[in-house]
Amino acid sequence: MRPLRIVVDRDTCAACDICREIAPNTFEIDGDAKAHVKDPQGDPRDVIIKAADNCPMEAVAVFDGDSGEQLVPKV
Repeated sequence: MRPLRIVVDRDTCAACDICREIAPNTFEIDGDAKAHVKDPQGDPRDVIIKAADNCPMEAVAVFDGDSGEQLVPKV
């Protein structure tokens, strides 16, 4: 199984920090006060999906590493 592909839309990100609170080994807030992926395999798959799904701005998109299917946000 290939790792998830995680994309943060930095223009949409409001640095609310929810993604980092839920998946602290995957996300961090950088010097520009925007979410950043520090390790796409830092937390378990379900935790990363939960973190992205809880972003109130829908700034974090998660794609299955094998199929490319967008998992979050749901389209």
